[in-house]
Amino acid sequence: MKKKHAILPLLAMTVLSSCQQSYGEEIADKARVIELEKAISDKMNEPKGFEVHVKASMSEDRGGGNKNAYSWDLIYRGDKKDNMYLAGTVEIEAAGDKAKYKYALYMVEDPTYEKVCYIEMGSPDTAAKDIDVYAVGSDGYSSEGGLPGILAYPIMLYEEVRDPYYIDQALIEYTGASPAKYYSKGDGSLTIERSSVEEWNGTRTSHTRMTYENYLLKDAVYESETIDETHKSSEKFELTYKTLFNYTVTLPSGWESLIREPSGTY
Repeated sequence: MKKKHAILPLLAMTVLSSCQQSYGEEIADKARVIELEKAISDKMNEPKGFEVHVKASMSEDRGGGNKNAYSWDLIYRGDKKDNMYLAGTVEIEAAGDKAKYKYALYMVEDPTYEKVCYIEMGSPDTAAKDIDVYAVGSDGYSSEGGLPGILAYPIMLYEEVRDPYYIDQALIEYTGASPAKYYSKGDGSLTIERSSVEEWNGTRTSHTRMTYENYLLKDAVYESETIDETHKSSEKFELTYKTLFNYTVTLPSGWESLIREPSGTY
């Protein structure tokens, strides 16, 4: 999946306090920070196989049983050709009703169809599953849709934190975000922490922490909570990253017989 430069909920972040000593010495030299950020962004955006584990939750409670909540536990993998694999579970709660879904999704380049999207969806408690296979346009989207929004949303965090120089400059320049603190244990090591508290007729607190080692993302956390007179909402994202050497995403066998013709024009 190509990197997306969308300014996400990530832009207003706050984390619970962390053991800053484990991240090294605080850096006051902004030029050194920028140097590290650029080097990490360059390394992260080199073609490579990788795996990201994302655990996330989001909820909104307006009282009187009017609560909506989502939780995700996903494995996201990519290879050098920008093919992707995504699998895991999504749990949804709405007005007291709960449902849990299990997904496996592949999006792979193909000489005949440009890209092919293969999706399996079912219940974690049964072997039965629905399978949908369709062609995807070169821009990543088709009349059938690309990556389903319910799966894309938690992955967007990774699409931002993979590029520390971009996201840090965007936060400072476009959002007036609170100043970050920077820590390093030496070359290739950087931790960025940013917290904020906003008050109006309610309160919003947020925190983000992104840690990079050996010029690569190690892990990241984002948490926020908003409370006012009418509702309470919260978000939490946790991810870990690792490089996968010699990894290639391939479509499940038999996909050719399942692919359907597009119902519209790209």
